[in-house]
Amino acid sequence: MSEIMYSELDKERLINVNEITRLMGVGRTYFSKCIVKETNFLEIAPPIRLYGNGKPKYRLGDVLKFIKSRQD
Repeated sequence: MSEIMYSELDKERLINVNEITRLMGVGRTYFSKCIVKETNFLEIAPPIRLYGNGKPKYRLGDVLKFIKSRQD
C-alpha cells in the first residue's frame, strides 16, 4: 500500500465501510467477518452512529492507526 499523507483535518473525517475496504484493499465480506470479528479493530476504531439505527461510520485517523498497527 502506498503511503498517503493526510492532514489533521482529513483524519477527523468520518468514513463508511466501503471507503475502509477500498483503503485496505479487501472485500466487504472479508472486512465484516474477519477483520472486525477477529482483530481489535473496534477497540482502535470504535464505530460512530450518527442516527440510532444508521450505518456506522469510523474516524479516518483511527482506521489509519489500525492499519499502521497491523503493518508493524
